Amino acid sequence: MIALLCAQTMLVIGIAHATSTTMALVNPLDGTNQFNFTTAQKSLGDTFAANLTISNVIGLASWQAGIGWDPALLDFVSVVLPTDNVLAYGSPVPAHSNSTGYLVAGASLGPGAQEFNGSGRLAVITFKIIKGVSSNGTRQVNCSLAFENLGEDTFLLNSQLVNLDFTTVNGNYTYTAPAPPPATLFINPPKVVDPTITAGMQFDVNLSITSATDVNTWSTDIFYDNTILNAT
Repeated sequence: MIALLCAQTMLVIGIAHATSTTMALVNPLDGTNQFNFTTAQKSLGDTFAANLTISNVIGLASWQAGIGWDPALLDFVSVVLPTDNVLAYGSPVPAHSNSTGYLVAGASLGPGAQEFNGSGRLAVITFKIIKGVSSNGTRQVNCSLAFENLGEDTFLLNSQLVNLDFTTVNGNYTYTAPAPPPATLFINPPKVVDPTITAGMQFDVNLSITSATDVNTWSTDIFYDNTILNAT
Protein backbone atom coordinates (compact mmCIF):
# COMPACT_ATOMS: atom_id res chain seq x y z
CA MET A 1 0.00 0.00 0.00
CA ILE A 2 2.82 2.43 0.83
CA ALA A 3 4.59 1.69 -2.46
CA LEU A 4 1.37 2.30 -4.42
CA LEU A 5 0.78 5.68 -2.75
CA CYS A 6 4.33 6.77 -3.53
CA ALA A 7 3.95 5.79 -7.18
CA GLN A 8 0.70 7.74 -7.45
CA THR A 9 2.30 10.81 -5.85
CA MET A 10 5.24 10.73 -8.24
CA LEU A 11 2.87 10.47 -11.20
CA VAL A 12 0.90 13.56 -10.13
CA ILE A 13 4.09 15.58 -9.66
CA GLY A 14 5.36 14.57 -13.10
CA ILE A 15 2.17 15.71 -14.81
CA ALA A 16 2.26 19.08 -13.02
CA HIS A 17 5.78 19.82 -14.24
CA ALA A 18 4.93 18.74 -17.78
CA THR A 19 3.01 22.01 -18.40
CA SER A 20 4.80 23.79 -21.24
CA THR A 21 6.17 27.31 -21.04
CA THR A 22 4.63 29.75 -23.51
CA MET A 23 5.71 33.20 -24.73
CA ALA A 24 2.83 35.03 -26.39
CA LEU A 25 1.60 38.34 -27.78
CA VAL A 26 -1.74 39.11 -26.13
CA ASN A 27 -4.35 41.79 -26.77
CA PRO A 28 -4.89 43.55 -23.40
CA LEU A 29 -8.45 44.43 -24.42
CA ASP A 30 -9.77 40.88 -24.71
CA GLY A 31 -6.98 38.49 -23.71
CA THR A 32 -6.77 36.86 -27.15
CA ASN A 33 -3.94 36.79 -29.66
CA GLN A 34 -6.07 38.72 -32.18
CA PHE A 35 -5.62 42.47 -32.72
CA ASN A 36 -8.74 43.16 -34.75
CA PHE A 37 -9.82 46.77 -35.27
CA THR A 38 -12.35 48.56 -37.43
CA THR A 39 -12.30 52.13 -38.68
CA ALA A 40 -14.94 52.88 -36.03
CA GLN A 41 -12.40 51.87 -33.35
CA LYS A 42 -9.08 53.07 -34.80
CA SER A 43 -8.03 55.70 -37.32
CA LEU A 44 -4.94 55.98 -39.47
CA GLY A 45 -2.10 57.07 -37.16
CA ASP A 46 -3.65 55.59 -34.02
CA THR A 47 -1.69 53.18 -31.84
CA PHE A 48 -2.44 49.93 -30.04
CA ALA A 49 -0.63 47.93 -27.36
CA ALA A 50 0.39 44.27 -27.28
CA ASN A 51 1.29 42.50 -24.05
CA LEU A 52 4.33 40.25 -24.28
CA THR A 53 3.55 37.51 -21.77
CA ILE A 54 5.12 34.39 -20.30
CA SER A 55 3.18 31.41 -18.93
CA ASN A 56 4.27 28.48 -16.72
CA VAL A 57 7.97 29.31 -16.66
CA ILE A 58 10.38 27.91 -14.07
CA GLY A 59 13.72 29.58 -13.31
CA LEU A 60 13.52 32.62 -15.59
CA ALA A 61 16.43 35.05 -15.26
CA SER A 62 16.40 36.81 -18.64
CA TRP A 63 14.40 36.96 -21.84
CA GLN A 64 14.71 38.30 -25.35
CA ALA A 65 12.16 38.44 -28.17
CA GLY A 66 12.54 39.06 -31.90
CA ILE A 67 9.21 40.10 -33.40
CA GLY A 68 8.38 40.79 -37.05
CA TRP A 69 5.43 42.47 -38.79
CA ASP A 70 4.49 43.95 -42.17
CA PRO A 71 6.25 47.35 -42.33
CA ALA A 72 3.74 48.58 -44.91
CA LEU A 73 0.97 48.32 -42.32
CA LEU A 74 2.52 49.14 -38.93
CA ASP A 75 5.32 51.13 -37.30
CA PHE A 76 6.96 50.26 -34.00
CA VAL A 77 6.49 52.98 -31.38
CA SER A 78 7.85 51.73 -28.05
CA VAL A 79 8.48 48.82 -25.72
CA VAL A 80 8.31 49.30 -21.94
CA LEU A 81 8.43 47.16 -18.83
CA PRO A 82 5.14 47.55 -16.94
CA THR A 83 5.21 47.88 -13.17
CA ASP A 84 3.97 44.30 -12.88
CA ASN A 85 6.61 42.83 -15.20
CA VAL A 86 7.84 39.45 -13.99
CA LEU A 87 11.51 40.43 -13.62
CA ALA A 88 10.78 43.84 -12.05
CA TYR A 89 14.15 45.20 -13.10
CA GLY A 90 15.75 47.27 -15.82
CA SER A 91 14.44 48.73 -19.01
CA PRO A 92 14.54 46.96 -22.38
CA VAL A 93 16.72 48.68 -24.97
CA PRO A 94 15.12 47.67 -28.26
CA ALA A 95 16.84 47.35 -31.57
CA HIS A 96 14.24 47.89 -34.27
CA SER A 97 13.75 48.72 -37.93
CA ASN A 98 10.47 50.12 -39.21
CA SER A 99 11.74 49.72 -42.78
CA THR A 100 11.99 45.93 -42.38
CA GLY A 101 9.37 45.51 -39.65
CA TYR A 102 11.51 43.86 -37.00
CA LEU A 103 12.12 44.41 -33.29
CA VAL A 104 14.49 42.79 -30.79
CA ALA A 105 14.05 43.58 -27.09
CA GLY A 106 14.86 41.89 -23.79
CA ALA A 107 15.48 42.26 -20.05
CA SER A 108 17.17 40.36 -17.22
CA LEU A 109 17.24 40.05 -13.42
CA GLY A 110 19.12 42.60 -11.39
CA PRO A 111 22.00 41.72 -9.03
CA GLY A 112 20.91 39.38 -6.26
CA ALA A 113 17.38 38.99 -7.64
CA GLN A 114 15.67 35.59 -7.61
CA GLU A 115 14.67 33.64 -10.70
CA PHE A 116 11.02 33.97 -11.62
CA ASN A 117 8.56 31.07 -11.55
CA GLY A 118 5.02 31.38 -12.86
CA SER A 119 3.16 33.52 -15.39
CA GLY A 120 2.89 37.24 -16.12
CA ARG A 121 3.83 40.15 -18.37
CA LEU A 122 7.31 40.67 -19.74
CA ALA A 123 6.73 43.94 -21.61
CA VAL A 124 4.21 46.13 -23.43
CA ILE A 125 4.86 46.84 -27.11
CA THR A 126 3.10 49.70 -28.92
CA PHE A 127 2.49 49.81 -32.68
CA LYS A 128 1.12 52.60 -34.92
CA ILE A 129 -1.29 52.05 -37.82
CA ILE A 130 0.24 53.50 -41.00
CA LYS A 131 -1.91 51.87 -43.71
CA GLY A 132 -5.51 53.01 -43.99
CA VAL A 133 -8.56 51.15 -45.25
CA SER A 134 -11.83 52.38 -46.76
CA SER A 135 -15.21 51.08 -47.86
CA ASN A 136 -14.54 52.08 -51.48
CA GLY A 137 -10.92 50.90 -51.68
CA THR A 138 -8.88 48.39 -49.74
CA ARG A 139 -11.37 47.20 -47.15
CA GLN A 140 -9.05 45.05 -45.03
CA VAL A 141 -5.35 44.60 -44.29
CA ASN A 142 -3.73 42.07 -41.98
CA CYS A 143 -0.39 40.66 -40.92
CA SER A 144 1.18 38.44 -38.28
CA LEU A 145 2.97 39.81 -35.24
CA ALA A 146 5.38 36.90 -35.25
CA PHE A 147 8.18 35.66 -33.05
CA GLU A 148 11.23 35.06 -35.23
CA ASN A 149 14.73 33.57 -35.01
CA LEU A 150 13.98 31.27 -32.07
CA GLY A 151 17.12 30.40 -30.13
CA GLU A 152 18.98 33.41 -31.54
CA ASP A 153 16.87 36.55 -31.16
CA THR A 154 14.06 34.91 -29.17
CA PHE A 155 15.03 32.97 -26.04
CA LEU A 156 14.59 32.43 -22.30
CA LEU A 157 17.54 31.84 -19.93
CA ASN A 158 17.93 30.83 -16.32
CA SER A 159 20.56 32.33 -13.99
CA GLN A 160 23.17 29.83 -15.25
CA LEU A 161 22.54 31.13 -18.81
CA VAL A 162 20.95 27.81 -19.78
CA ASN A 163 18.22 27.99 -22.39
CA LEU A 164 14.69 27.22 -21.17
CA ASP A 165 12.35 25.29 -23.45
CA PHE A 166 9.22 27.15 -24.55
CA THR A 167 6.72 27.59 -27.35
CA THR A 168 5.51 30.84 -28.90
CA VAL A 169 2.05 32.12 -29.80
CA ASN A 170 2.04 34.80 -32.49
CA GLY A 171 -0.39 37.68 -32.66
CA ASN A 172 -2.47 38.55 -35.71
CA TYR A 173 -3.35 42.14 -36.71
CA THR A 174 -6.39 43.00 -38.84
CA TYR A 175 -7.75 46.44 -39.77
CA THR A 176 -11.15 46.56 -41.51
CA ALA A 177 -13.44 49.17 -43.03
CA PRO A 178 -17.21 48.56 -43.18
CA ALA A 179 -18.69 47.08 -46.31
CA PRO A 180 -19.97 49.66 -48.80
CA PRO A 181 -23.75 50.23 -48.90
CA PRO A 182 -25.58 47.94 -51.32
CA ALA A 183 -25.91 49.17 -54.88
CA THR A 184 -29.32 50.33 -56.06
CA LEU A 185 -30.51 49.65 -59.61
CA PHE A 186 -33.52 51.69 -60.75
CA ILE A 187 -35.51 53.03 -63.69
CA ASN A 188 -35.11 56.77 -64.15
CA PRO A 189 -37.52 58.49 -64.25
CA PRO A 190 -39.63 56.07 -62.19
CA LYS A 191 -42.83 57.35 -63.86
CA VAL A 192 -43.51 58.84 -67.30
CA VAL A 193 -46.42 61.25 -67.45
CA ASP A 194 -46.75 62.96 -70.81
CA PRO A 195 -50.19 63.67 -72.23
CA THR A 196 -48.70 64.33 -75.68
CA ILE A 197 -47.63 60.68 -76.12
CA THR A 198 -49.92 58.76 -78.44
CA ALA A 199 -49.92 55.19 -79.76
CA GLY A 200 -46.87 54.51 -81.92
CA MET A 201 -44.72 57.19 -80.30
CA GLN A 202 -41.50 56.39 -78.44
CA PHE A 203 -40.14 57.58 -75.10
CA ASP A 204 -36.91 56.84 -73.28
CA VAL A 205 -36.09 55.82 -69.73
CA ASN A 206 -32.68 55.19 -68.21
CA LEU A 207 -31.49 52.18 -66.24
CA SER A 208 -29.33 53.74 -63.49
CA ILE A 209 -27.25 52.54 -60.56
CA THR A 210 -26.02 54.22 -57.38
CA SER A 211 -23.56 53.22 -54.62
CA ALA A 212 -21.80 50.78 -56.93
CA THR A 213 -18.20 49.68 -56.37
CA ASP A 214 -16.01 47.53 -58.61
CA VAL A 215 -18.73 46.68 -61.14
CA ASN A 216 -17.32 44.46 -63.89
CA THR A 217 -20.46 43.06 -65.49
CA TRP A 218 -24.16 43.46 -64.97
CA SER A 219 -27.42 41.86 -66.06
CA THR A 220 -31.05 42.52 -65.22
CA ASP A 221 -34.59 41.62 -66.23
CA ILE A 222 -37.15 44.38 -66.81
CA PHE A 223 -40.82 43.46 -66.92
CA TYR A 224 -43.58 45.49 -68.60
CA ASP A 225 -47.07 45.01 -69.97
CA ASN A 226 -46.53 43.98 -73.59
CA THR A 227 -50.15 44.66 -74.42
CA ILE A 228 -49.39 48.33 -73.93
CA LEU A 229 -45.69 48.76 -74.69
CA ASN A 230 -42.95 47.44 -76.95
CA ALA A 231 -39.31 47.74 -75.88
CA THR A 232 -36.52 48.53 -78.33
